Amino acid sequence: MNMEFDGKQDPGDATGLAPDPVIEAYKKDVDRTLLRENLKRSPTERVQNLMALQRLAEEARRAARKIAPSHSPYLRGAPRGLPFRWDEATLHRGLNFTLTTTVGDIDLLGEITGGRNYEAILPHTVVLDLFGRTCRCLDLPTLILVKLAAGRPKDLEVIAELQVLLEERGSE
Repeated sequence: MNMEFDGKQDPGDATGLAPDPVIEAYKKDVDRTLLRENLKRSPTERVQNLMALQRLAEEARRAARKIAPSHSPYLRGAPRGLPFRWDEATLHRGLNFTLTTTVGDIDLLGEITGGRNYEAILPHTVVLDLFGRTCRCLDLPTLILVKLAAGRPKDLEVIAELQVLLEERGSE
């Protein structure tokens, strides 16, 4: 088979092979925006992104080890007896987890309403010292926007209080 481009093949098909119907079917569902965004990055930026993903993976491993098994994490709202294993593999398969543990409820959110991931919301956080630990929390304006976007009754109920709190802080 001649793999050189002779000008007769489709320029978008560098292999010179006839389109495979199975691959063509899969291609229709590819999110090309992510590919395009990655191609806009320099090689250095791509390596930095890979390193950030590796750090995220290590944080996921640490989170899984810290919570399990001593705190008996279980999916909040799930019926008891439903098989659930809290480990690194579970973290890699999911994005958001709302858990009940022996020390209280915890939400591990890889993304929040509106497609905002950690990197996108980081500039909209404040650092607080809580129970001897440093935590990042959403600032009030962002928290209000996130709760509006979620649109759940429990979120809508608290928005008025958050807006008053924001106004009070603005008048200080």
